[in-house]
Parts: sequence; structure tokens; C-alpha cells
Amino acid sequence: MLALMSGTKSVRGHEADVDAGVLEVTFLNSPCPTAILALGVGGPRITAVNRAFAELLGYRTDDFLTLRLGELVAPGDLDSVNGWLADLEAGDAAATGRTLNWLNALGGEMRAQTRVSLTGPPGDRSHAVLFLDGLSQAPSPFGDMRKLLQDIIDGVPALVFIKDLDHRYILVNRWARQLFGGDCVGLTDADITIPEEAEQFRRHDLETLAAGEPREFEEWALHDGERHVYYSLKFPLLDHEGRPDALCGVSTDITELKRAEAAAREARDEAERADRAKSALLSRVSHELRTPLHSVLGYCQLLQVDGLALDVSATAARMASAGNHLLELINDLLEVSRVEQGQDHVRLEPVHACDPVNDAVDIMRPLADARDVELAVDLHGGLHEFVLADRRRLHQVLLNLMSNGVNYNRPGGQVRVSFRRTAPDLLRLLVSDTGSGIARRDFERVFMPFERLDGPEHPEGAGLGLAVSKSLIEAMDGTIGIESSQAGQGTTLFVELRLVAPPANAHELVFGARSRVPVRGSAVRGRVLYIEDHAANVELMRQALGQVGDVELVAADRGETGLRLAGEVHPDLILLDLHLPDVPGETVLGALKADPRTGSVPVVVLSADATPGRVTRAGVAGADHYLTKPLDLAEFLRVVEAVLDGTWKRATT
Repeated sequence: MLALMSGTKSVRGHEADVDAGVLEVTFLNSPCPTAILALGVGGPRITAVNRAFAELLGYRTDDFLTLRLGELVAPGDLDSVNGWLADLEAGDAAATGRTLNWLNALGGEMRAQTRVSLTGPPGDRSHAVLFLDGLSQAPSPFGDMRKLLQDIIDGVPALVFIKDLDHRYILVNRWARQLFGGDCVGLTDADITIPEEAEQFRRHDLETLAAGEPREFEEWALHDGERHVYYSLKFPLLDHEGRPDALCGVSTDITELKRAEAAAREARDEAERADRAKSALLSRVSHELRTPLHSVLGYCQLLQVDGLALDVSATAARMASAGNHLLELINDLLEVSRVEQGQDHVRLEPVHACDPVNDAVDIMRPLADARDVELAVDLHGGLHEFVLADRRRLHQVLLNLMSNGVNYNRPGGQVRVSFRRTAPDLLRLLVSDTGSGIARRDFERVFMPFERLDGPEHPEGAGLGLAVSKSLIEAMDGTIGIESSQAGQGTTLFVELRLVAPPANAHELVFGARSRVPVRGSAVRGRVLYIEDHAANVELMRQALGQVGDVELVAADRGETGLRLAGEVHPDLILLDLHLPDVPGETVLGALKADPRTGSVPVVVLSADATPGRVTRAGVAGADHYLTKPLDLAEFLRVVEAVLDGTWKRATT
């Protein structure tokens, strides 16, 4: 037997050869817990054990290659055992049994009747066989404890495990076995997980063992290719001398909790974004509605002034233009609201793809000619196609897209309308222009209400056309967007709708005030710089200032232009609109106050943005007064007179 456990292929006794394989199987499967000891220099050591011996003490058979006898016998019995084996080796003891306390893998003690006998040829006292065949009447503490412990941890809805100092699993529960795809006792993390995952576990294990106290970690593990997040509590198991002897861990899957937390954060952030967007929208709505209203009411007040010589026809035309713009804004706002709330139901029907295009082109051609823009149409891709749409609403969207293409173009440019099938059941209508282009970061922004990318070539517009178009196309179960855009070369927008079979009657389808306030002139003189991008407002201001004396008005339609003129013309008063196409009005205000040439010049803000926050920020930035559009002309002129005659006292409200 000794030769077998030492690796010899067979054992030859005095009478016959015994097959080593049969002997090995007999030894390993014997129900009696048995171990083979090597005696001699260095004290007794274990060279082999069978399964019954290993299971009784809670180890694997391979563990005994490194375990010392002193780690298995209770400290109180160790000296007795060493003396007994020394006597046996010297031939002074018989092969009798003794009751000893043995230590299991978890540190618990169990009493067992222990027998030892020499093995090998006569006179060979180098090896002995140890048998544990007389357990005390009480059940094995380790056996009960291990089963009880296994039953307990198997019922825990988390991963529970114990590792030795070599990072090999000693004990795992049912959840761990499910995660790792089977029993992993005797294996390391490197044996059962990917390198990144194993390195993470090992790093945390070492940190816990080095600390000698519990540690908490957030770890990850793969389940069928899906990454799960775990909250892990790891703590060292200490031996009787207080040194780490093993590591225990409990890991709880918190993946769903993390997802819920992420969803809650996203919902909170979305609510905050919506709140900010609402405030910004209210500010824009206030500005956009007050601007034309300011023009209408301003001219009305001028008409109420007795004896004032006005070009009535031109004034009425400006008032009508501003009124129509205001009405258009209100209608667009209401339309966006109705579509988003589902109150304005679209009427979907088969629509010949070319008919709304032809109608829109006929309407847009005069505008294109007036702006020296060529309007080109290629109908080949849509000649035989019908799309599911609301014809009237599709016509409205096409007008918006073509109008943008013409208005934001350059003289001698082109707007081209064409079709392309992008899928067996989808038709894309393309509107391409040769304008200045749109930056990719602004692709989504241009479809938001009141978002304008105004340039010097086209400062007009409220920024609602594309927002309305987006709502309408999405209500038709279609998509709208920017297919491509290059700086200086132009932009291609698209509308994509679902194709349908032509109807039976396809050949028949046809593509149908404020109170009166007297204003008296005075003898004040001075120069006023007005930084404002709307020509109608500049003209209104020019006529209004004519009522207070000899006042020269200098106008600037851009913030940068205004800053330059302010240093050149030395104005006595600066009127500033906050919504400028090139730089924010507040930036202009700060630059004016920081420039020694203009820092002492009174600045009166004239803005359609009446929100309290904007008024406060303007005052902090140095504005001497803040008037909201539409202006009360009498109040405005009193402010101008006070500034120009030197009686002004700064009071931002």
C-alpha cells in the first residue's frame, strides 16, 4: 500500500504481486477513514488519505499533500500523538487504539477512536497506517455542522462562499453553483470566470485579508453574457491565534436595484430638463409674441399723437405686417399644442406623392424668383407612388421645408426637390438647398420650438416651422430630419412616409389696446444708439424719438456692430435688445460696461423677455433701466428725456 501511494505501479509482497490499480481503488473507496503516515526525521507527516478520511474532516484528498498532522489533531492531544508515534517507530508501543480529538476544516473538534499500525516489510518502521474507526457515541460535530451549514447557506438568496488562502473555494451555496455552472469547490476564480472578473475578485479578497476585518465592495459578474452588479460583503475567518485562515463572502445581486436607481436618476434629470425647457419656452414665447405686438401698439400710440405727420399708408402696412406675424405665431403655437395633445387628428389616406409637391412648388416659385433662387423638381421617384398621409398637412410641411430652403439660401442658389425609396415600403422626399449648412450638433435643435439658427442673410422667423412640421409628420407615423449638411454647401432635409397601394380611384384624386397717452415734444438733444435686429422696431423708434427733440438715432442690427459703433459715435444713450442673432444681449451689455469709452453711458434694455430672472440679471450686469415690449411709449419717452436732459437716476426694475 505504501508503494502504491508513493506512485509505484505495483506492490510485490512475500507471496504474490498485487495489482496497484486494484489496491488503489480499494484504499480510496474503503468506508473506514484511513491515512498513511511517513515516520522518521522531521516528525510524522501524511502521505495519502482515502475519501472517507477526507470527507470526515471536511477536506479534499489533495488538500492533505500540504496539511501537517499538527493541523488536524487538537492542540491538547498533539504531544500525546507525537509521543505515541515516536514510540511506535521505536518499537515500544503496540497497535492499540486511543481516543483523540480531531480538527475539521471549519475548526471544530470531533472525538474519534484512533488506531495506528506499521505497514511495509518486517523491520520497516518508516510508514504507518492510521484508522479512525471508533467515533464517540455523540454524532460527529463536523458532519452535522457541515450539513447544517450547507442547508442554511443554500437557503440564502445570495452567493455565499468560503475560500482558502490560495483563493480556492472550500464551500459554496446553491446560488453560487448556479452562477458558476456547477460545483466549484477546489477551483479558483481564474478557473471559472474571465480574467477581468477573476482579477477583480482576487483584488478585493486580498484587500479584505490584509485589513483583517470586513470589507464591502460593488462587484460585477457575467450571467449568460449579461453583466450583473453585486454588493459583496467579505470578511476573514481567523484561526485560534487570530490570523486569517480563510475568507468568507456574501454577494447579493443588485442589478435591478441599480437599474431602478438609474431610471430614477434619468426621470429626475428628465423632469429637471423639462422644467428648464418649460422656463426657456415661456421666455421665448414671451419674446416672440411681444415683438410684433410692440410694433403694433407703438404705431398705434404714434397715430394717437395730435398733429404728428405720419405716412399713414406705410404705417398701416407695417402694423398689418406685424399683426399678421403675430397671428401666424399664435396659430403655429396652437397647432403644435393640438398635435402634441392628440386633439388635432390627421386624416390619413392614400396621397399621390407628386401632387402636394407640385402645389407647394407653384406657391413657392414667386418667392424663389424674388430671392434669385432656382427651384428645381425631379418627380421621377414619385410618379407612380402613393403614400399614407394627410394631404393638407403634408402640403403644409412641404411649404415649410421649401420656404426654409429659399430663405436661408444665397443669391444664385438652388432648392431641389426629389424622391428616393429607402425600403420596400418607405418613400423619402428630399428637399436640398445650397445655403450655409447646419452644424451636426444643431440637427435636433432646429426641430425644437423657437430655435432659430439665424444668420445675416435671414434674421426673420420665429423658429416654429420645423417644430410644427415634426409634430405633423410624426402624427402621420412618418419621420422627418436632416439627411446631410455641409458648411457652405447646403442642407438636405427629408420626410419619410409609408408607401401604400394606389386606390381604385387614383385617377380621380386631386392634389384644395392700450389707452390713449398724449406725448408732447421737448427740446432735448442727443445721440441714441439702438442695438436691435428687427427693422420695423428700429423704424418705430426713429419716429418715436422724433417727439422728444433733436435726437439722432444710430442703429446696429448685430451685437458686434453695436459694440463697434458705441466706441465710434459716442452715444448719450444706448438702447439694447437682449435677443440678438450673433451674440447674447447680456454679453453685449457686459462688454459695454467694461469698456472705459462706454462704461458710463446709460443703457436701457428694451426686450420682449419680461421674465423676472432676466430683468434681475440685466440689472446685475449694469443695465440702467429695463422696459418690456410692447412699450408704453409715454413711459419710454420720459426715460429718454430724463437721460438726455441730465435728470436721470439709475433704477432698474
